[in-house]
Amino acid sequence: MAEERRREILPGRPAVYLVAVPCPICHEIRRRQRLAERAARISSECGLTELQLTWTFENFQVYRGNEAAYRAARQFAESPGSNWLTIAGERGTGKTHLLCAIARRAIDRGMPVLYAYVPLLLDWLRQGYRHLNDLEWEEDGDFDERLERLMTVDLLLLDDLGSEKPTDWAAEKLTTVFDQRLLNRLPLVVTTNIDPAAVEDTLPRIYSRLERHPQGSIVRNVAVPLHLRDRPGR
Repeated sequence: MAEERRREILPGRPAVYLVAVPCPICHEIRRRQRLAERAARISSECGLTELQLTWTFENFQVYRGNEAAYRAARQFAESPGSNWLTIAGERGTGKTHLLCAIARRAIDRGMPVLYAYVPLLLDWLRQGYRHLNDLEWEEDGDFDERLERLMTVDLLLLDDLGSEKPTDWAAEKLTTVFDQRLLNRLPLVVTTNIDPAAVEDTLPRIYSRLERHPQGSIVRNVAVPLHLRDRPGR
């Protein structure tokens, strides 16, 4: 069919073969569209609210007490690799904002992320069980899939470690997540309102991993200035 069409267009002349050349502009447009679609899908599954998705490095308010955490968070966001980062400090020092900013940077690059407030995360895990009666729980729901996601998602961000109710079950599941991410060399960011050393009292195995991770770092924020207290995203 193509040969006959060439004869009709160019009767009596040698066949002319046309070679399609990719348009670099069109290729770039399609690449950006795919990246935007992927980012939108990741955003819908990452656990961040619409408000939290607006918290970026660009609108983070830096002051002397949180400069170290800000620099560490930006450095981590540029190259998560297999790094771990722990940001400690009292409420209102910008820990959650930095966590969300790291997530946003990863999402914009098409990297799957999962953000979770630790107490709600444990509730979400428990919902993977099916309750049989008042005395027994059975793992016939999607508990394993939920735990697997925490252990294998490209980037995991855990907010407010240490605020959960201290139970053996919680410690066991959190330790499992930390251990598997350590073994698989997957990045992790953690925030906590308590001094990291205090984590050792309730979660000694997790503390040892945070403290001794070969690519890990712990930064501490100091108290937020009074004029910045109660601002959103702090």
